[in-house]
Amino acid sequence: VAAAPAKKRGIPFVVDIEDLWPEAMRMVLDIPVVSDILFSYFTVTAKKTYRLADAAVGSSDTYRDEPLKYKVTIPKSVTVYVGNDLAAFDAEAEENAPLVDKPEGEFWVTYAGTLGTSYDIATLIRAADIMEKRGESRLRVILLGDGPLRQEFEALAEELTGKVRFVGYVPHSLMAAYLCKSDVTVNSLVKKASQSIVSKIGDYLASGHPMINTGPDPEFWAKVEADGFGVNVQPEDPEALADAIAGLMADPEGCARMGETARRICREQFDRPYSYMKIVRLVDGLLAEQK
Repeated sequence: VAAAPAKKRGIPFVVDIEDLWPEAMRMVLDIPVVSDILFSYFTVTAKKTYRLADAAVGSSDTYRDEPLKYKVTIPKSVTVYVGNDLAAFDAEAEENAPLVDKPEGEFWVTYAGTLGTSYDIATLIRAADIMEKRGESRLRVILLGDGPLRQEFEALAEELTGKVRFVGYVPHSLMAAYLCKSDVTVNSLVKKASQSIVSKIGDYLASGHPMINTGPDPEFWAKVEADGFGVNVQPEDPEALADAIAGLMADPEGCARMGETARRICREQFDRPYSYMKIVRLVDGLLAEQK
């Protein structure tokens, strides 16, 4: 819809790839042949859109290169992570810190986001149960957010012994305070998740704490290892996740080192006033070519 008038008037058309359709929809409905038919419209539309694009911005290299799956090469493309405003995040966290009461001695492992199909909250709840049964009573799993599976996850938590707190939906400013009061953040995704480097990563890094990543995306998995701001755990494995949490609880120096690295990576790659200049330069170049 946007591409047609742009092409007609000679206006550069840029595609911003932040999510993959219909791949994301298959998390809810994945039936052989049936899903192909139901989602064919989105596949056709995506292919058409990529073919009309003069440039693409992807929120990861994986998303940036998505058009290649359709045998479409877009002339210009850049990767820009969905970041945050680091100065604003810090100000929000400081202002709202008094609203977050963290009892002394508790170790908070925090997830922020949707409580839905793509996110492996059940494994996180089961890992908390494993830790409790191991005698580790300091652990608290903090879940910020809401979603269609919240009641299901609450029921699971009630059945088990782990200490899990459902905070619900909170404003971004209060979320920032919770993340900063936490000890570890969790990027929790199921095996079939199509997400790559999701929007919450910038806030997780800004909090200055190590991150546990269970996302299966090879690009982000490699980034966690190469940059050194966290640890990777195979998705949907409660024992492995519990082991990772235990390892971080036993290594405060390592946690501090990962946290410092997280802040540095956030400043260099996710801070929007700086990182988004790549988009500005891309658009300026396209406009200059039109003159």
